Amino acid sequence: MPQTRLELALSLMTGADWRALEKFSAEFLSVEYPSMRTTASASGDGGRDAELYIPNEEPTTAVQVSVRQDWEPKIRETVKRLSDTFPHVTELIYVTNQVIGASSDDIKKQLRRDSGISLDVRDRQWFVERENTYPQRAVASERLAEQFVDPVLSRASLASKSKQRMSTNDSRIALLQLVLDVQDTTGDRNLTKSCFESLVIAALRGTTVDKRLRKAEIQSAIAAFIPAGVPGQLNALVDGALTRLSRKEGPIKYIRKTDDYQLSHSETLRLNEQTARFLLEEQELEKELAGRVAAMCDAGNVNDVDQAGLGVVLRDVLEKVLLERSEAFAASITTGETVHLDADALLVEVRSISAQLPTTAELATAAIRDVLATPSLAMNAHLRRLSDSYTLFAFLRQTPDVQKVVLSVFAEGSIWLDTSAILPLIAESLIDDPERRYYTQLMRAAVDAGLDLYVIPGVIEEVERHLNRCVAFGHVSKDQWNGRVPFIYSAYILSGRASNQFLSWQDQIRGKERPEEDVRDYLSEVFSIEENSLQTVAEQADIELRAAVQELWMEQHDIRRGVGDEYATDPGVVTRLVAHDVENTVGILQLRKNERPSPMGYRSWWLTMDKTALRIKSYLKDRLGESAPSSSPALSPDFLSQYLRLGPMRAAVEKSHYVSLPIITDMSRLENVPQSLIELSDSIRIENAGLDERVLRRKVRDSMDHERTRQGPMSLGGIKKLVEQEIKTQIPAM
Repeated sequence: MPQTRLELALSLMTGADWRALEKFSAEFLSVEYPSMRTTASASGDGGRDAELYIPNEEPTTAVQVSVRQDWEPKIRETVKRLSDTFPHVTELIYVTNQVIGASSDDIKKQLRRDSGISLDVRDRQWFVERENTYPQRAVASERLAEQFVDPVLSRASLASKSKQRMSTNDSRIALLQLVLDVQDTTGDRNLTKSCFESLVIAALRGTTVDKRLRKAEIQSAIAAFIPAGVPGQLNALVDGALTRLSRKEGPIKYIRKTDDYQLSHSETLRLNEQTARFLLEEQELEKELAGRVAAMCDAGNVNDVDQAGLGVVLRDVLEKVLLERSEAFAASITTGETVHLDADALLVEVRSISAQLPTTAELATAAIRDVLATPSLAMNAHLRRLSDSYTLFAFLRQTPDVQKVVLSVFAEGSIWLDTSAILPLIAESLIDDPERRYYTQLMRAAVDAGLDLYVIPGVIEEVERHLNRCVAFGHVSKDQWNGRVPFIYSAYILSGRASNQFLSWQDQIRGKERPEEDVRDYLSEVFSIEENSLQTVAEQADIELRAAVQELWMEQHDIRRGVGDEYATDPGVVTRLVAHDVENTVGILQLRKNERPSPMGYRSWWLTMDKTALRIKSYLKDRLGESAPSSSPALSPDFLSQYLRLGPMRAAVEKSHYVSLPIITDMSRLENVPQSLIELSDSIRIENAGLDERVLRRKVRDSMDHERTRQGPMSLGGIKKLVEQEIKTQIPAM
């Protein structure tokens, strides 16, 4: 039996399953301890669930079997009871279905020192690693999996687990199969063919020698949730997938005599293994989500919270958001207007299930955004699979020919980056681990794919002025600073670096004599982003369009100045900021006049996180009516990441960059850092003076991360503040 099934079986056991775990453990451990006798009962066990029976001697080894999640208190309780009931015990074998690992090192040392008891922990991984070492262990493992896993892997059970907006059980199973099969889309394989192969396998899931399906039944099952397209197109695609999959040694068996199909036994085993692994990853996602909430709370607020239940609820919301985002991505192919994750929309989703939450909707929203923006490395791969499969499913619900749709998106092009897209790149250079620089990996993947990256001179000017503002912040008394902490300075402090070293750090980017030229060279050398003006092109545009765009951006900058005092009040500075936005907006629209007129088929794009820019198509439609541009010049980083994973250029993206492509590019975690954290950074450095700089930096970084996370979104202004920041641009005052 594959080890994943045993791992899943152990993970599914609850407090009511202690008897099943005791029986399994006895069969498993009898290889080492043939004299073991089980003694557990509902009425009590003297502090243990089993003991090693040694003839003519007091037993010196006891076995405690437990399914409790709070394993450390259980171990201490057991040792205390053993000291009274079996004082001669010198070794305790603690058997559990939980994952403990090295976390037990401290209690092992303490028990050996204070109680004279040697603790041997046999946790979930211990069983999994030794499953196939003896035949009786393999048999016991298979029996446990049949009891706990097989019911979960049934078609009906899998369909019921999906709470997404799927109309039928068949569509839920199809979505799951896409998730399982979308492991690697970086090759040249035709997406339409691979999708229909997944759909056919999904339709045949659960078939056996005694339960087969005819071709018409398979076609009908898939047609129930996939539009027919042109007459006969869907049936032809299903037929093609059946032919490919039922070749010799293929995953599908075609029974010519009865003219029907079934999954091969080996394919059924493979699917069960894949599904078990997926369900384990879903459990890890639930733990990570619940853990983020716990980290954002004071301990007293989460002690009584059902962490497992909270994780399930948050995972459902997160996956619903991913599905809706994927549908928006698919829709953008025809509308020409891309989207970026919206905190307000996410909060609405969370509030819709607030009755199920043991915490506030604001806190749950912050935790979901945190996991999406900064997942663990393992979770990034899992979330990427979910996002990609949901997107493919959204495409399939529009048209069966996914490949044709995807090929309509640009296969080459030039992208101009806004200041809001440049500053996060500089901020990520402060992250020590290159694999965690998700946004930087996105830009490198774009270059791999053959896209040309540019900035206008005005953006270079804004970046240089922002660095100058950071330097100014570091040189004044914090109580005299008017406005929020500058974005790059926030990132610098959160990385654990010393505030008095910021000036020397930013010298890597620019000097004193020709700072803008230095910024230009830095962007070129580090990120392959070149300067390329759009001013001449923009000046050739229709005067009515230029006037409408200028009016729009002037209004937006007026609003921003009113929202917070950190924005420039100098009319000359505002005029230059507006001019840069107009140059990017109008310049891209003008370049497109000679490009093919499909919404996503253009070569020229403006990459930005600015929500006004991303919605500019609607704004201009209101102002110009029918003469407004038919598509938006703006491209969100979220859209670019999804596109590079599924679009026609995916094969060109280097593997290392592909696996690190972000799910979302949310940089709000680096915004609105309270000045108290900067003071905390300084105090930690003073208290730990003399430590190695690398160690000190890690200590400062971890302390501030903990404090910032513990405070949570409410203490930082609440979700209202987060939404407010989304509405505002990330472009700093010059």
